[in-house]
Amino acid sequence: LHMHKLRYFEALIPMLSGSEELPIEEDALVRSSTDCPFNTTIKYEHLDHTADIMLHAWGDNLIEAFEQVTMAMFAYLTDLNKVDACFSYDVEVRGSDEKTMLFDFLNEWFAAFNGEPFFIPRYIKIISFNLTDGYMAARAWGESFDVSKHIQRIEVKAVTFNNMKIVNKDNGYEIFVVLDI
Repeated sequence: LHMHKLRYFEALIPMLSGSEELPIEEDALVRSSTDCPFNTTIKYEHLDHTADIMLHAWGDNLIEAFEQVTMAMFAYLTDLNKVDACFSYDVEVRGSDEKTMLFDFLNEWFAAFNGEPFFIPRYIKIISFNLTDGYMAARAWGESFDVSKHIQRIEVKAVTFNNMKIVNKDNGYEIFVVLDI
């Protein structure tokens, strides 16, 4: 079961203005000098992989690593510094294990980029994550891709299971995902 919900800028204004509490846990947030209520730390890199590209992301926990690898995918598609948080977009996925959940999660975001609303996020936050039930939901804030504003980097054909790894380390998680280009 995959569901998409699109919320426009009007719904985001109270959250960004600080007049309402954000629908995410305060302890999961990293405050920057601009007091951005989202984790803006980049914990990912793009690695060469034969004729493809490998995303390598890491986080203090599995949720952060999932968020980071998703942003790594979008950062490969375009320059995220040129993306504004104009509206939010939600994705929900179900899966039998963490790899299936990750694969479906990335594919849902990839589909949102490649079809209506051609969504590109500035920030993403997983708002529900339950491995036991195989359920995950996330909300991202961004805008529709606009060729006059956003750079179209190398076209990605698909997210793959090829060499996908989720590694639990002493200090957090690492994720490796190959994109077919």
